[in-house]
Amino acid sequence: MSQASTIAACATRALGLAEGLLNGIDAQRAARFTHGANGPVNANHPAFVYGHLSLYNAMLIGMLGKDASDAQVPVTYEGLFKHGVECVDDPNGDIYPSLDEVVENFKRGTQAAIKAVESCTDDELNAQTPDEGFRTLAPTVGGIANFLLNDHTMFHLGQVSTWRRCEGLGSAM
Repeated sequence: MSQASTIAACATRALGLAEGLLNGIDAQRAARFTHGANGPVNANHPAFVYGHLSLYNAMLIGMLGKDASDAQVPVTYEGLFKHGVECVDDPNGDIYPSLDEVVENFKRGTQAAIKAVESCTDDELNAQTPDEGFRTLAPTVGGIANFLLNDHTMFHLGQVSTWRRCEGLGSAM
């Protein structure tokens, strides 16, 4: 089995989980902090998580040397969702894009990234990570692809799973 097919198979599974976690979420609550026993919980909400994850697909596709046009997101996403930006409660629904919009960008971009990975040879995936900052995370573009489409995605989907439980939605499995 090639690296590409291994990465893509796992990423497809993660995408399926991402879709399943959306079941039962009220779009009006998707950008709200949830509540625990002691009041509001400052935890990443679904609108933030899906928006954040949507940012990295075009970057990954570019690192793979492929056309990233299918994974582009609105320029406003950078300021709302990039690494280091704090997730905030949005009680009036005027900070974050709608859940439908961020999910559409996430799904479209992730599908494009999976397709880009599937088109790579092992030699292409073994190429050195072009971005020096990312190179410390993984020395090859295949490693970056695996991290972004799987580890990073599943980490943040765990946040959505926890948010769901706090909202009383239960398991998505």
